[in-house]
Amino acid sequence: MSATRMWISAVWRSGSWTLGTGWTITGGKANHAAGAGALSQPLAATAGKFYRLGLTLSGRTGGTVQPCLSGGSDRPGTAIAANGLARDRIQAATGNATIELRASADFAGAVDDVVAYVETGACLSAGTHYVWLEPQNANGATGPLSGPYMLEII
Repeated sequence: MSATRMWISAVWRSGSWTLGTGWTITGGKANHAAGAGALSQPLAATAGKFYRLGLTLSGRTGGTVQPCLSGGSDRPGTAIAANGLARDRIQAATGNATIELRASADFAGAVDDVVAYVETGACLSAGTHYVWLEPQNANGATGPLSGPYMLEII
């Protein structure tokens, strides 16, 4: 994958991820039964750069999933122990060439909507933001303002 962005949406393809112990891809999600194992994919990370990661956890009945940039010196992220949207920010180290989602031995649940990208100075801060839109025609005449529209930034 590109060092800039990786997006794996609701349409999982088992060929794009390496499935470790306990992982399957069914029902449009990566599912894990209890037993330690990692779900991984190549990511050409640049040492020193920060990567923002986001994923949605559902159906969790126990345990955690921990994102990690691996290869060289592993750079583990924060263990995720709750259903819903989770965000993380990990600084890559020399040799990091893979993104992993590491399941604890007691993790049972599903992962979906995984996204990872390199953070730049132009990135909005992570969290909830709102935008308003105002249409404008070719002559510069404006239409009615609409919004707010909520954006979740990973």
